[in-house]
Amino acid sequence: MGAVFAEVLTNAGTQCSSEAGGGTQNIIAVGEKQSDIAFCNLFAMLDAYEAKEPYTREYKDVITLMSLETNLMYLIVPADSAIAGVKDLKGKTVAVSSVGSTAYTMAMDVLKCAGLDPEKDLTIKAASMSEDADLMKDRLADAFLIMTGVSNATLMDLAQSIDVKFVDLEEDVRKAMADLNPGYFDFQHPAGTYKGEDKGFITSCSKGALICSADMSEEEAYWITKTLVEHFDDIKTTCAWLSAVTPETMQDVGSLTMHPGAKKYFDGK
Repeated sequence: MGAVFAEVLTNAGTQCSSEAGGGTQNIIAVGEKQSDIAFCNLFAMLDAYEAKEPYTREYKDVITLMSLETNLMYLIVPADSAIAGVKDLKGKTVAVSSVGSTAYTMAMDVLKCAGLDPEKDLTIKAASMSEDADLMKDRLADAFLIMTGVSNATLMDLAQSIDVKFVDLEEDVRKAMADLNPGYFDFQHPAGTYKGEDKGFITSCSKGALICSADMSEEEAYWITKTLVEHFDDIKTTCAWLSAVTPETMQDVGSLTMHPGAKKYFDGK
């Protein structure tokens, strides 16, 4: 996604490059002027505003340009597994995203909201999404706890490779997630996206966002927003998980601050 956004901005007349990062570190990178724009999830922004771990200061100087895709927590287990919810992960080996990513942070929040201690109650295997999927295929993990969008190629491949089932997050766990951070909310995943997911499932989710420094000029923020929105159909051809994003949904940043330049564009001024 970073490469596609950078290409669109470069083709429109500015010099832009993408660097690998993680949602948690990305907020710090923007706040410390190491990056101009970055991706993160809205729940992480709320944590950063309050200097919650791992943030060592209040990053209220980082604001949003637009919200993006809905990222949800998947709990995937082998089809013959007795695991029926997060609480059943006690004593199990669970594959999660790499440390430092917002997907890792959300997975830890889910476990804690289920009353589990990630360090004592289960074995965590933190790696890339593709590596985690391989652990599942080789039966080296009992469950896959991953945050991503509604349609993901790695998860599609996993579901085609072995028989899996998609497990609901318990209602009390979802409520605890929303109480923990207002950037989390319930999401009903539609049925039929993946093999073995015939009934859909309910889980917790958060929205992705494009962020920048509050110091960015209004003119620059307006131009970046305008350029990306006007080329978003092209972006979607490569990033299918952004297919549900529209100019209307981009404006929904919850309680967070949108850059005045971005707001000016969306307001049609």
